[in-house]
Amino acid sequence: MRRVFCWLGCLLIGLSFVPSHTSTVAATYQVQAEFQQFWQANGGAAIFGQPISEALWFDSQLVQYFENQRLHLVNNQVVPAKLGLELFQASRRTWQNQRQHLPTSQCLRVETTERSICEPFRRYWQANGEASRLGNPITETVSETNPLTGQQQIMQYFEQQLLISTNQQIMLSPLGRWQADWLLNGTRQASPIRANLTGPSQPLKPLDQFEIQIDAGNYNGAANLRIFDSAGQLETSQTLNLTGQSQTLAFQAQGALGQHYAVLLIDGKVAAINSSIYQLEATTSLQTGVAAYDTLPNKVRSFLRNDLSIYQYQGYTIRGYRSPDSYLIWLRDHVHQGLGYRYFEQDMTSTLDYFRREQKPNGAFDDYFAMLGGAPVQGRTAVEADLEYLFVQGVHQAWQATGDTSWMLEQKPAMLRGINYSLSDPQRWNPTLRLIRRPYTIDTWDFEYGGPTIAPDGKTSPRHWIDEKTRFGIMHGDNTGMAHGLYLLSKLELTQANFEQATQWLVRSQQLTKQLNQVAWNGKFYTHNVLEQPFDIPELDEARQLSLSNSYALNRYGMEASKALAIIDEYYQRRVADSSSLSSEWFSIDPPFPAESFGTLPGWGNVPGEYVNGGRMPLVGGELARGAFRWGQPAYGFDILRRYAQMIEAQGGSYLWYYPVGNPGISGPDTLATDGWGSTAMLAALIEGAAGVTDQSALYQHAVLSPRWIVEPDVQQAQVTTRYAASQGYMSYRWQRQARGFQLDFTGSAEQVTLQLLLPNDAPQHVNLTINGLPSFGHERTIGQSRYLELRLNKATGSIMVNW
Repeated sequence: MRRVFCWLGCLLIGLSFVPSHTSTVAATYQVQAEFQQFWQANGGAAIFGQPISEALWFDSQLVQYFENQRLHLVNNQVVPAKLGLELFQASRRTWQNQRQHLPTSQCLRVETTERSICEPFRRYWQANGEASRLGNPITETVSETNPLTGQQQIMQYFEQQLLISTNQQIMLSPLGRWQADWLLNGTRQASPIRANLTGPSQPLKPLDQFEIQIDAGNYNGAANLRIFDSAGQLETSQTLNLTGQSQTLAFQAQGALGQHYAVLLIDGKVAAINSSIYQLEATTSLQTGVAAYDTLPNKVRSFLRNDLSIYQYQGYTIRGYRSPDSYLIWLRDHVHQGLGYRYFEQDMTSTLDYFRREQKPNGAFDDYFAMLGGAPVQGRTAVEADLEYLFVQGVHQAWQATGDTSWMLEQKPAMLRGINYSLSDPQRWNPTLRLIRRPYTIDTWDFEYGGPTIAPDGKTSPRHWIDEKTRFGIMHGDNTGMAHGLYLLSKLELTQANFEQATQWLVRSQQLTKQLNQVAWNGKFYTHNVLEQPFDIPELDEARQLSLSNSYALNRYGMEASKALAIIDEYYQRRVADSSSLSSEWFSIDPPFPAESFGTLPGWGNVPGEYVNGGRMPLVGGELARGAFRWGQPAYGFDILRRYAQMIEAQGGSYLWYYPVGNPGISGPDTLATDGWGSTAMLAALIEGAAGVTDQSALYQHAVLSPRWIVEPDVQQAQVTTRYAASQGYMSYRWQRQARGFQLDFTGSAEQVTLQLLLPNDAPQHVNLTINGLPSFGHERTIGQSRYLELRLNKATGSIMVNW
């Protein structure tokens, strides 16, 4: 356990932001005449700081760097730069997708950026020129790591500044020094030669080739060209020999998204700066030449558009993803679909915020929400036991996609209350077995064994309440989900360096998994429900019942390789035994329960093979495929993805469930042919499994690249980009098969990249590895039937060659 925890700690401490730089400039500079009047009239050194450079040629304008700012001369008017915005963007976040508060009488709402300024920042902002000097606010007040100092502080970002509150004193940040330190690298003097740097006029995609034109007039001699990405990371530094004529150089687009800077130095002095030598943009996409894979991202995106529900409630906007068979936004459907919508959706938080606001005093969460006829439809189905860990999973997904640590910390009390409720409330926790309990439902579904009955309200209903007749048991999916939720909670604690709490949650996770294995593992898979007081169900061999959460367990923390391979083999063997339909082994539960055991009406689990009582579900297939890739069975994963593509083609859409013979399950008038739950599980299998792009922190700052195309003979090359729509976090690579090997070129927003390079079965014992053209080596490891070469790089861009 200590090795695991140490790895997590090393991975997650100091997740975000640009490293701080220490200035090496000792020279004293004067305020240039062009900036003197503006500097003195607008606060002088108290606001802008002292000058730290000469006047420089920047985007064909005259600029001068000061400790706190960069001033531009534009059409004879002095304008401060938006360095606060540039610093925020350097963190790979998008300010529009960070949390915002509703307007209050105590705070000043700025409609231009839809953010509020509260005390102590409000008074300072109003007394010091407001937007003209400091810019408009782009965040709310936040408590997070200051990227310039590495310390946890209370702060607020404005377009032109970052204000810090220390003991109720407001401090300006040295943003001019921050940028000058990395962009100018100690060089603050202007060259007498004014050059021009010109790049492409259209935005580029990652790994695109492009050209830069350099024109230094009739200058002959040496020069140095440096290119930086928007996070201040050096991409390239080249020594040039200029010959008095315009020169064109070729480059590859890489690094952080957004504007990239170019600086030309002549005799160690600045001859030109271009703050947008090229613009880098990225969207999630995949190109392999195989339609089954290449078309899936856009198909899932179109499905999700139809699954989106938007409501206004109590002054808040709620954007959530509904159930394919219900108009309601169910917490579980919304969270599970986050595997897919994080690549397309900018609002990752509003639905989770709603469920947090409605959390009960004892820590329990509601189950569903919608607005109908102007009134809210909300509540919890009493038999459910998975909502609390799902909330943690949803918060973790949203934090990964937005990088909004301040928002995540706002959710922490609700997460802790929810977890403590699940681990202590008598309806949810079995203190003897030390496991999550629930009534006898089909896996994590919301109605209990017993068939049609009369509800407390007098209506015919499936049994979804708890009373003295309720039969309780241990359902494995609640416990593998909780173990995974505790692991995610441990990771989130580590972002704040809360090592003791992180260790406690990780230990609880491991204890829960160990106890579950003792109670529910039957040697091949997890037993569907271990009843606290067993009873006989006629016509059913419960020992053979394989329920859908076994597929989820494959992708949760705590799963052992031997158990994962056993589960995958069980699914595969059942596929071999019955291949009558494309989805034959994606069952909700197999064998199903006899008729009249569950549900009320046909199509809702009453008859075997319907709905969750043995219906075939793409959500199971997607989790199974992702697990197959993870645990060394990639051929099986590719097979599932191809079959799903055939199903979409045959049915003209995707449904939550299918009958065993393959026809869609239509549960009622609310049923959509745009199942977001199953399709996003399949998309996750494609992106995280086949393409092998996973995020171990947030914003892909620690990315894992494990492309598995080598076992798919129809793929000769693959161009893959994954990008969170709510931020600038992304990874991109180009994989190309060769006669005896492959090449991998990659770039992204990462600070660290772990490469897990899948080797084919016929590769020899020793293979050759080069990194950026230099011989290297990696650690070999075997997972299932797959053999990998693993290595770790502390940079986001590289070129790997593997051959034999």
